[in-house]
Amino acid sequence: MKIILQDRLATLLATSYGGGGLIRNVELIHKLGLYWILFAILAGLDIWILSPLASRMKPFMHHLSMAETMGSVYGQAPRVITALSSIAASIAIVAMQINVVDPEVSFMLFLAYREKGKGVVKEQ
Repeated sequence: MKIILQDRLATLLATSYGGGGLIRNVELIHKLGLYWILFAILAGLDIWILSPLASRMKPFMHHLSMAETMGSVYGQAPRVITALSSIAASIAIVAMQINVVDPEVSFMLFLAYREKGKGVVKEQ
């Protein structure tokens, strides 16, 4: 059991850290030095502080959403409010992603249209 737990912990750490984090940290440690080292050490402090709360989550482990958890603790009305606010937050996130991707997609479509010889741009 102990070996399985260690394997899961190593997999979790490798997934959360990733190769991008390694490259970024190496570059920033070289650039910023001790300031970045202290920042990198303190960045994991929030997880260490919040970890004692994990022991209190046992009654809620089988809930599939935050709305379900809120409903089991506070009743039906907060459950509906939480569900609606979660849906609104998800819609806002998708809208932001569409706004970010839109210029790139438009640019790619314009290039594809121009390469077919249909789009002519006059140079001034």
